[in-house]
Amino acid sequence: MESSNAARSTRVILSLRDRLRLIFVFFVVVPLNAVWSIGCSILAACRKPVRMRDAVKNAIIRTILTRVEPRFLQYLMKPSLATYKSYMDRRGENFHVSSRGKARIMWLDGDSKADKVVYFFHGLGLRFPLTNSASDGSLGGGYVMPLSRGHIDWMRWLKEDARNAGVDISVAILEYCKATDISRVDVC
Repeated sequence: MESSNAARSTRVILSLRDRLRLIFVFFVVVPLNAVWSIGCSILAACRKPVRMRDAVKNAIIRTILTRVEPRFLQYLMKPSLATYKSYMDRRGENFHVSSRGKARIMWLDGDSKADKVVYFFHGLGLRFPLTNSASDGSLGGGYVMPLSRGHIDWMRWLKEDARNAGVDISVAILEYCKATDISRVDVC
């Protein structure tokens, strides 16, 4: 069962000016910051039992998530439901989406019958200005990133690890309105 509310699955639209800023950020800001972050991660990996490849990959991801505005990342990423469907299609599995009103839950393995359920709130909780008119300079926070394949892989690993420990769990992934969409009530 799937809601016909397609508005939640729309992508962020950027102006030409914003697209030029995105190009500048990805080709100038991110590489310069990534060099520093990778260097620090390599030094840290030498002192800890961390694979060098993982340290470098994490440094790059950390740089992108801290240097690129959430709306730019949302522009580059597919909406959560599209990511979930393509992931399940690629694995040749059926997908199961439960809907009630504006809420949607995406189930892994179409398995919503286990006794225990992991209710997964994906994304990245960042702090950012909610409006430009905040006179006191206060910041708000919220989940701003759509679902990624990495999130689903992580929950699959959790489900498999639990199964190996003799615990049967279902994984429910909530599709939610990103905090940067709060001014667009039609999206939420």
